[in-house]
Amino acid sequence: MRRLAAQPGGLLIVDSVDGPGRAEAVAAALDPAGDAPGPAPSAPLRPVLLVSRLPLRAAADWGERAPVGIGLGPRPAAAVEAQARAAGVTDPEALALVVRVAGGVPLLADLACRALHMGIAPDVPGAAADWMAGEVLERLGRERPGQRWRHALRPGQDAPVRDVPVLVARALARLGDPAELARSPLPACAGIGSPAGLRAWLRDALAELAAAEAPADAEAGAILQAYYLGRSRTHHQVARRLHLSRATNFRRLRRGLALVAARLPVRTG
Repeated sequence: MRRLAAQPGGLLIVDSVDGPGRAEAVAAALDPAGDAPGPAPSAPLRPVLLVSRLPLRAAADWGERAPVGIGLGPRPAAAVEAQARAAGVTDPEALALVVRVAGGVPLLADLACRALHMGIAPDVPGAAADWMAGEVLERLGRERPGQRWRHALRPGQDAPVRDVPVLVARALARLGDPAELARSPLPACAGIGSPAGLRAWLRDALAELAAAEAPADAEAGAILQAYYLGRSRTHHQVARRLHLSRATNFRRLRRGLALVAARLPVRTG
């Protein structure tokens, strides 16, 4: 970072400065007299924008630097809705839930979208809020280990593994967008390798699931096909078409996403 800060150029953006030890490391990297690795930066430094959820003035090594703070208020509802649509949420009731529970905070909006992709019904905001709270607590536990909130984390679960059904749902919601599929980590799985390969694999996986012998699995596959591969439908329309209650529809949806995630080929070697 010291080398980048010394190079001529435009704005240098450093995100998540509030992570463990990062504020101190950034301070050392930007200090011309410091002992951070790399050549001492020449003055003046290029403009540096540090993104932090906590005020830098309260961090060690920043008390005398007097950084210029730019406070960001809540995002307007229209911007939160646009964020949700970009994440593949199009159902009006689901969009309303995201706007409501996000409170203008992009991170919470993203978590609300993930909760919906996991199959939580938009008319059960409490369930979505509970899931979001668990994700926030887990993130705090990773970023600030040893604090009092760690007792609230769900033990014995690995976040990346638990997120695979969410990745599957996001990919299904963007099957027609090769650029979005290319950004997904799923094509890196063995036997997929490309956005086109991921699209074909997901379609085949849903067809196999819909043809499963177990009635619950077959229903799950049919729901995934109807919701993600059919014409634009809401969860309510899919449940009504398949003669299922909304609760059963969302239960089967979550089951289907988990089963598809479990079928993903595992990278070897």
